[in-house]
Amino acid sequence: MLNAVNAPTEAAFGRALIGDGAPGTSGNPTGGDGGLLIGNGGNGYSETDTGVVGGAGGSAGLIGTGGKGGEGGANAAGGAGGNGGWLYGRGGAGGQGGAGAAAVDGLGAGNGGVGGAGGAAGLLGVGGGGGGGGDGALNDFVGPAVTDPIAGNGGKGGAGGHGGMLLGKGGDGGQGGAGGNGFSWADEPGSHQLQISKAPGGLGGDGGAGGDAGLFGAGGVGGFGGSGGISGINSPILGGITAVNTTGNVLVNAPVAFAGGTGGSGGHGGNGGWISGDPGTGGHGGSGGSATFSSPPGHVVYVGATGGDGGAGGAGGDAGMFGPGARGGVGGTGGVSGATIGGTGGTGGAGGVGGWLVGAGGDGGPGGIGGEGNDLGLLGIAGTGGTGGTGGHGGFVGHGCDGGTGGGGGITHKGGGHGGDAGDGGDGGAAGDIGYGGDGGTGGAGGPADSGSVGANGHSGHGGAGGLLFGGPGFGS
Repeated sequence: MLNAVNAPTEAAFGRALIGDGAPGTSGNPTGGDGGLLIGNGGNGYSETDTGVVGGAGGSAGLIGTGGKGGEGGANAAGGAGGNGGWLYGRGGAGGQGGAGAAAVDGLGAGNGGVGGAGGAAGLLGVGGGGGGGGDGALNDFVGPAVTDPIAGNGGKGGAGGHGGMLLGKGGDGGQGGAGGNGFSWADEPGSHQLQISKAPGGLGGDGGAGGDAGLFGAGGVGGFGGSGGISGINSPILGGITAVNTTGNVLVNAPVAFAGGTGGSGGHGGNGGWISGDPGTGGHGGSGGSATFSSPPGHVVYVGATGGDGGAGGAGGDAGMFGPGARGGVGGTGGVSGATIGGTGGTGGAGGVGGWLVGAGGDGGPGGIGGEGNDLGLLGIAGTGGTGGTGGHGGFVGHGCDGGTGGGGGITHKGGGHGGDAGDGGDGGAAGDIGYGGDGGTGGAGGPADSGSVGANGHSGHGGAGGLLFGGPGFGS
C-alpha cells in the first residue's frame, strides 16, 4: 500500500511521500531525506578512517525530525545534523568530532575534530544540538628526545541549530573537547608505570554557540569549554623523557617544566526571539590543566611548572524586541600549580543586551577561581582569580545589569606557598535611554594559605552609566 502511495513522487522527484530516509553508509555517508509529507531524515554515517568527516544527517520533509550527523574519524569533524520539517520538526543533532590520532614516536599527536552543527528547524520546532568536539590525543612517548613534541588540542563544539522561524527554541551548543595530556599512567599488576613526555598539556576546545530563535522562542545555551590537558615535564635530571616503575613513594620534581593546557572558552548563548523569548546563557569556560599529578594509588607524584589558565565564560545571548539579556557564563577554574604557580581563573562572560525596545541587560558571569597551590609541601603559589564579566546593556527602556563577581584566589594547602590574589569584579552595564546603570561586580576574596601569606582581595568593578533621558549610574569603584 505504502509503495503505491510513494511511487508517483519517487518517479517524479526521486523521493518518497511518506517514510524515513535511509541511514548513510560507507559508500554514501549522507543520510537520506525523509518523505516529502511525513518522515524523518536518516542518520549520517560514522566514519572510522582518519581525517574523514562524518556523514551529514538527512533532512525531513513537511513534518519530521532531521537525521543525526555521523561521528568523524580521527582528527576529523562530525557531520552536520539534518534540518527538521519545514512546517514542524526538530533539527538533527550534530555528530561528535573524532578524537585526535595517537602520536607516533612523540610527534603528530592529533587535535580533536570539530563537532558538527545542529540542524535548523523550519517554521515551528527546535534546532538540533551541536556535536561535541573530539578530545585531543595524549603524548606519552618514552624514548630518545624528539623536537617539540606536542599533545593534541581539543576540538571545538558544534553550533546549535536555528529554532523555528515562527516559534521554537535554538539548539544548544556542543561541548568542547578536552586537551590531551603530556603523560600517561598505567596501573599494572605488581607495578605502577608513569610515562612522562616533554610536552605541554593540550588546549581545551571552545564550546559551540547556541542557536538563535526566530520570531518567538528561546535561544540555545552556549556549550561548555573543554578542560586543558595535564602537562608533561622537560627534566634534565630525568633526561627529558622518562619512565618510572615503582611500588614505593616517588616524587618527580622537574626544574624545567611545562604548563597545563588552557581551558576552552564557553560558547556564546543564542539570541532570543526577534519579538520575544529568553536568550540562552553563555557556556562555562573549561578548567585549566593541572601541573601536578598524583597516581590513583598515591604512589607516584610528579610536579611540572604552571597550572593552565581557565577558559573564559561565553557571552550571554541578546534579547530581541522585548525581554532581558542572558547571563554570561562562569570563567573556568585555573589548574593546580606545580613548582611555580597555579593557573589564572577565566574571565566571566559578558551579559547579553536587553530587548532593543524594552529590556534589562543580563548579569555578567562570575570569574573563575584561581588554581590551587599543590598540596605536596612545595613552594607552589596559588593562582589569581578571574575578572568578572561585564554586565549587559539595557534597551531603549531598560536598566544595565550588574557585573560579575571576581573569582576567588586559589587556596594553598600547606608548605610555604602563598594564597592567590582574587579577581576584580566586572563593570556594570550601561542603561539605555531610560534606566539605571548596573552595579559593578564585587571583587573576589583572596585565597587562604596554610603558612604563607593570604592573597589580596579583588576590587569592585565600575558602575554602568545611567540613561540618557532618565536614570542614574550604578554603584561601583
